[in-house]
Amino acid sequence: MRKLIFATLLTLCFVLTGIAQQGCKEYSAPVSFSICPPAAWVAKDEADNKYKQFFAEPVDGFAANINLKEVADPLSLNEAFTVMAIGTFPSDNSVYTNFRMVYLKDFVSSSGEKGIKTIYNFDFKGRSYASIHYLFAGTANLKVLLVATTLMGDTSSEKLADASIKTFKFKK
Repeated sequence: MRKLIFATLLTLCFVLTGIAQQGCKEYSAPVSFSICPPAAWVAKDEADNKYKQFFAEPVDGFAANINLKEVADPLSLNEAFTVMAIGTFPSDNSVYTNFRMVYLKDFVSSSGEKGIKTIYNFDFKGRSYASIHYLFAGTANLKVLLVATTLMGDTSSEKLADASIKTFKFKK
């Protein structure tokens, strides 16, 4: 057990050190927040999203990705998380099978921003995915949701996404 914990901590240190050494190419949202996406991931504009999305190199036809969304509402962080997490999936959930939440914990960025992290696992078109949601509450009812989607078991993309989300900060 100690070896497993040590190996996990060592791996995390290497990932974080690698990001730090590569330098942060900070993506600054127009008004409210910034984040350092993984260095090798490509930024793309999507028509239905005012923020860039970040994509890893495709593996077996799928590219791990990070999507950014924000909403202003009076809901509590937990209420907003539930509404926004469900809202990221199409209303026709018949396309997803084995949809389940497998992780829910508090998450704190390196700048001290407090949020929530959950992981949903689901199957889509015969493949298994992990959808990792991070929600942070800013000022004036602003909520920022960051969603990283990976193939189930793709721990390297999950670690890169986690390290990237650790750099999240609201602009003062």
